[in-house]
Amino acid sequence: MLQIRQYRQFKDSEIAILIAGDQEGIAAFRTFLSKWDGSPVDVMKECSTFSTTPNDNISHFFLRVSNHTESARISETTLTWSISESQPRRIIDLCDGLLGAKGSGHQYLNNDGEAIDIILSKDEYKLI
Repeated sequence: MLQIRQYRQFKDSEIAILIAGDQEGIAAFRTFLSKWDGSPVDVMKECSTFSTTPNDNISHFFLRVSNHTESARISETTLTWSISESQPRRIIDLCDGLLGAKGSGHQYLNNDGEAIDIILSKDEYKLI
């Protein structure tokens, strides 16, 4: 299972998107990315591992490939993340690192220095 939540002033980030889950959730997200064709998609609808609760403040996670600069933006409860064509492979590699690690851990999925940090965390946070 995976959950996604927005945080303000999270660790060193002014705004952070935390995607947190267990081994199975990370594996399902990795599988989704490996099959994704790059067309715009609401990941929370298409990747069945995402679960929502009344505490969640992100209800849509739109992912798309862009030929322009990579960027993430939030509008109310919607995260839109535009990534380069090579970024899905990089994210899959980061997922593999988490899946191969014993114990908990996290990876920053987007480029350093962006206004919004997107963090994938395994077994570190219970968001329910």
